[in-house]
Amino acid sequence: MDERVADLQKTRPELFSLKGDDLQSLDDLLVFIEAPARLSSFRLGDADNRTALLPGRAGETPDVLEALAEADDEEEASVKALIDVQKVLGKSLGHGWPGGLVPYESSPTISPDSLAFYLPFHYFPSLWGIYLLGPGILYLAGTLRARVPWISKLDSLKVARAFLFHHEAYHSAVEGFATRVELITGEPLYKSALQDRFDKDPPLSPHEETLACLYAIKMVRQNVKDPAKDEICAALQQHLASCGPRYSPASSIPDAALDFIQRQFAEDIARSANPRRGPISPEAWGLGQFMFRTLLQRNKHYSWILPRRAFEKMSRLAVHYFRNKSVVRCLKRLTGAEEIKAGYHNTRLVRPDGKGQAGVQTGEIPVGTLGGMLKQLNTGLSVAEFRERCRSIGCPIA
Repeated sequence: MDERVADLQKTRPELFSLKGDDLQSLDDLLVFIEAPARLSSFRLGDADNRTALLPGRAGETPDVLEALAEADDEEEASVKALIDVQKVLGKSLGHGWPGGLVPYESSPTISPDSLAFYLPFHYFPSLWGIYLLGPGILYLAGTLRARVPWISKLDSLKVARAFLFHHEAYHSAVEGFATRVELITGEPLYKSALQDRFDKDPPLSPHEETLACLYAIKMVRQNVKDPAKDEICAALQQHLASCGPRYSPASSIPDAALDFIQRQFAEDIARSANPRRGPISPEAWGLGQFMFRTLLQRNKHYSWILPRRAFEKMSRLAVHYFRNKSVVRCLKRLTGAEEIKAGYHNTRLVRPDGKGQAGVQTGEIPVGTLGGMLKQLNTGLSVAEFRERCRSIGCPIA
């Protein structure tokens, strides 16, 4: 858990309303991959633009996007995989918060929050972050290619990732705004007034989802370095037009209007926090827009979620990651290390002889991280030697 969130929860627990906070139990069905790649701008058709594709050092690990580019992405297959993933996640996490996963069956079309989702720390402190669904990226990329036939598969995947990431990043920005107001007023704004506003049916205007869509389109327009970016953004707006009343207004509002509409939204939230104060003109919020800065590192913290069966078929990607519980089980047998709880879902492996310890991250473990763990535990083994040793003791790692 982020130390800032832990400190806030410890001192102001009334601001939180904890929900189901466990994804490790889904390990048999889903793969979780932390993606440290910085989302950078890119040119269409630029196959050499590695900074937009690779996490960490160039050539270190193939990006999930590259693996998806080789996947079977027929619309029927991607929708079926998407629904399967949604059902698994829905049982564990639930639905209904700003940026929360929207089941496909409850939406007139597949909306952005059916393809990716945000877990706010007010509800999920140890899982806080942005999650992109592999089948969701495939679906949106396919929808984009149907409207912009000349765009390549890889470029359509880049655009889909950028749009969905920034859509969910905006939900993080709104949570950041609410938190700053909470720290000043002492009132639990996010889980009460902001959640109530989000739930209104018919939706209040401006709705948070509308703003998130406008922001995402604005960021795509900024990040795609190509004269055709307006055509691509128009295709995204066409998709939003059929996504229901929370999303569809963004199909007809210029994203350049985001700043003014966000000021109105900020005033509405502030009035909810303190109804007794008089109204302030939206123009006065010009100096307050910094309050919408996300508390996440906007271009870094997000995770991929893939069906495990599909992931295991992505040979170029799968060989660079290892299943968390298999690695931990084998390390414990080889070194005698004990697994010590070190936070909500973080653990450490500690050797009883005092010869080393290593942190255990959630989700799949990259090959580089595994190499570091082997050194920290003083095993004297390379990754290849460790895999062979695991096989020899009947404890193979995937």
